[in-house]
Amino acid sequence: MMKHPLERQFLQIARSLWRPGIPLAVAVSGGIDSLALFTLLVAIQEEHDVDLRPVHVNHQLRPESQEDAHWLKDFLMHRFGCGLTVLAVDATPQPGESMEMAARRARYTALLKHLGELGEDARLATAHQRDDQAETVLMRALVGTGIGGLGGIHPTRGPIVRPLLNVPRQQLQAYLQDNNIPWREDPTNSDPGMLRNRIRHHLMPIIRTEVNPRASEALARLAEDARRQQEGLDAALDRWLSGQVWEDSEHLLVDVEWRSWPTAWTLRILERFAERQGLRLSHQHLEAALAGSTSWPRGWQVEHRNDGRLQVSSGQPTTTDAWGRPMQLSADTVANFSGFRIHTRKVPAEKAPPGWTAISGAWPDLWVRAWRRGDRMQPLGMGGHSKKLHDMFVDAKVPRDLRPRWPVLVGHPDNGPILAVPGIRVAEAARFRPGDTIWLVRVDAPSGFQVKRSR
Repeated sequence: MMKHPLERQFLQIARSLWRPGIPLAVAVSGGIDSLALFTLLVAIQEEHDVDLRPVHVNHQLRPESQEDAHWLKDFLMHRFGCGLTVLAVDATPQPGESMEMAARRARYTALLKHLGELGEDARLATAHQRDDQAETVLMRALVGTGIGGLGGIHPTRGPIVRPLLNVPRQQLQAYLQDNNIPWREDPTNSDPGMLRNRIRHHLMPIIRTEVNPRASEALARLAEDARRQQEGLDAALDRWLSGQVWEDSEHLLVDVEWRSWPTAWTLRILERFAERQGLRLSHQHLEAALAGSTSWPRGWQVEHRNDGRLQVSSGQPTTTDAWGRPMQLSADTVANFSGFRIHTRKVPAEKAPPGWTAISGAWPDLWVRAWRRGDRMQPLGMGGHSKKLHDMFVDAKVPRDLRPRWPVLVGHPDNGPILAVPGIRVAEAARFRPGDTIWLVRVDAPSGFQVKRSR
């Protein structure tokens, strides 16, 4: 039964972040925040039961690390009757990493690997609280960031949940004291060599005293507002620019109209693509990409192409052929290929809607590749005679710049027969009979070019 006001507040937060019954790994360091989080989770078990799995990461950076792990394991067993999983990690910094960055990388790598062993429904709860959020926002603002960085720590990201982001550290400490729960202080949290600690122990107290005693609350509110604006912009871009921005795992292509868009749109498109590739970009990197062709970290290249498009690619600047690597298609999916958006379904022939390219389902695999010089196929209705794809492009008035990367559907990526050129012609090899199961393919082309129904 819940007795403390914080427990009732926490219950509402928990219900909004995860469903009952799931495995919930809880990162517990032994400090105030994480012990308060675990105690709150135990307190709401009757109302919102989960399979609690406390886990501790030993970074092995201090002589006392092993002793801290033993203390925490004994305490959780005696106080709550639960075990503790201890993960030992190697937090040696890689080139260009600070000790803090290395510890964070090693910690999350180990925690997410452990989480994967608990099942696909499992979640990881961490104890970031409101003062952490305020410090993060202030630190990013001082070092340099955009609206995305001002969003701070997100309440959820993938399988990670952070239910204490609106609770101040002082309230968590009082909660532990009310419940007679001890904690351990990590001396690295007082190390002045870390920027976050200098902000926490020196800058924030001055701001609270000289500027705003509720500065942490104000900065946390700024983070929430920034996240909402960012989410709104992302949703708007997905809706408004559908068909004008294409990407795959190694390329981004933005249509010629990008020069007339608000700068914020293009910056966010570049920023989102970089985030998905795991690239850490500065404001200068993004501004340079708007100004002209440039290089990004890890060998990524930004190219202002002669046709007016903006392209980002891995390695050296790519030719259009680099967009045409064969890719296997799956039923009931939407894939991005060479700047085209390809919709694929598999249905009974009698359910085929108009406007889709239909191919016999006797082909177990369906691949898409780019046009190759010399490509020929035998179109339906031509009595077995073949025709060059180049001539089909000319007949269909396909723009020259689209031809080298126009999707070609084949039964095998290397030597399979051409089954169709979506929007242009279907091959004799794709013929099917009534009652057959068929592949359906619809292609959305870039640059506003209308893809007609295949003949």
